[in-house]
Amino acid sequence: MRKLIVLLTLTGIAACSGEAPVSSDTTASQSQQPPVETASYNVLFGGTDVGDMTISQSGTLIDIRYGFSNNGRGASSEETLLLSEAGLPISWKITGKTTFGNQVNETYEVKDGQASWTSAAGSGEADASNKPIYIAQNPSPYALYTYAKTVLDAGGEPYPALPAGQVTVTPKESLTLQGKDGKLAVTLYAVGGINLNPSYILLDEQQQYVGTVSPRFALLKAGFEDEDSRLRELTATLNTQRYEDIASNVTHEYEQPVRINNVRIFDPKSLSLTDPVSVVMTGDTITAIEDVRSAPSDDEVFIEGEGGTLVAGLYDMHGHVGDNQAIMNVMAGVTGIRDMGNEDDVLSDLIDKIDRGVLIGPTITKSGFIEGVSEFSAATGELADSKEKALELVRNYAEKGYWQIKIYNSMNGDWVEDMAAEAHRLGMRVAGHVPAFYRADQMIEAGYDELTHINQIMLGWVLGPEEDTRTLFRITGMKRFVDLDLNSDKVQHTLKLMADNNIAHDPTAVIHEYAMTGR
Repeated sequence: MRKLIVLLTLTGIAACSGEAPVSSDTTASQSQQPPVETASYNVLFGGTDVGDMTISQSGTLIDIRYGFSNNGRGASSEETLLLSEAGLPISWKITGKTTFGNQVNETYEVKDGQASWTSAAGSGEADASNKPIYIAQNPSPYALYTYAKTVLDAGGEPYPALPAGQVTVTPKESLTLQGKDGKLAVTLYAVGGINLNPSYILLDEQQQYVGTVSPRFALLKAGFEDEDSRLRELTATLNTQRYEDIASNVTHEYEQPVRINNVRIFDPKSLSLTDPVSVVMTGDTITAIEDVRSAPSDDEVFIEGEGGTLVAGLYDMHGHVGDNQAIMNVMAGVTGIRDMGNEDDVLSDLIDKIDRGVLIGPTITKSGFIEGVSEFSAATGELADSKEKALELVRNYAEKGYWQIKIYNSMNGDWVEDMAAEAHRLGMRVAGHVPAFYRADQMIEAGYDELTHINQIMLGWVLGPEEDTRTLFRITGMKRFVDLDLNSDKVQHTLKLMADNNIAHDPTAVIHEYAMTGR
């Protein structure tokens, strides 16, 4: 009887626990589930550890957790990726936020031979009978591995992609990495077709993912962080070689005058086009604007404009220029650019190569980037942990021929007056963000010649004294602008200060449009 009572009691406990009895079929099913394999990666920006990524894979199901924070902003995402038996994504869900804080809710699915997707760029669908690879809009860097593995598994030829185009994968370099637990043989591949420039990933001999690398960014498998600098330098070299090859193939140097015939010139004063004319250039100077010629002459290079429009080179007032931005700007018609923050050795080398014709790029005007020291410090330019160091950096930039200094968010605003005075003494302008916990009015009074970014001015009208603009709040705080009275005393006071002191403004409205629309 006692045995029966005990048995009934145990059965009752199981029933009251709320857990359904486990059948033998369920147990068998669970035992057949593939084990979960986990890999960890670290995000490095300019050599600084700023985030991580974790991959958990069970069979064809992959969970990805990714995030980083640099310069007070950063992306984060959670992804669930289901692969077909052939290794192609057939279900992909991405949630999180972009670098500028926009929400991400992206999906992709293949069902009954039809692919469908939804992202911040819109929704679409397409026939998936040719087994295309979907190019996600806001994925983690692991997506590059998904693309590359698909191409390599299919034989390495250009592979069809959705929403359009194709993906290419090209081996570039074989090398051995030294990790904390030993050496690892890897191959660096260039993945093309995703962006205007190649992206680089590292795969081991089993074609397993080791990392993603660019000249300034690296995502590396845990234990291989010490290889960051070498790998970034390698990708920088590969990029430079590519751009130098392009320059050597498409650049023409003419000793004769160049005539662009039969073009209409845009007149910015009248906002109209002229009648067709012929424009002559000798060297880098426009030497004549004449009537249209009916035929070329032997003593000049003749380019037929076919009635098109000729405009002066555009000038970009705010850029951060590298090899790729240099050539892209020229392709877009930008022949002059203000670099508003860079690493001195990188920028100096770039300008030298452009001047010698080794690379294609615009004329660059240099701004010396000076940042304060905090947990939110930008990884670009020079850091000052004291007023004396800040003044030393001002002098260094003057010696190197910089046009102005640019002050950033973590700078101690109390040092700005002396920094501005020293910059002005040395013939340089002073531009920049408004340091955290200060206001635009204070920077004008301290000696700024220019305020950079429209939000840097306006945030002072809507934020409290303790709210920190070193964080992403300098972007997300803009939502308060909707209630701002532009006729209020505080707004009008700042605008009057700007007008009275001839303060220039670099609004960079396009980046705020990007941040607020997520496109």
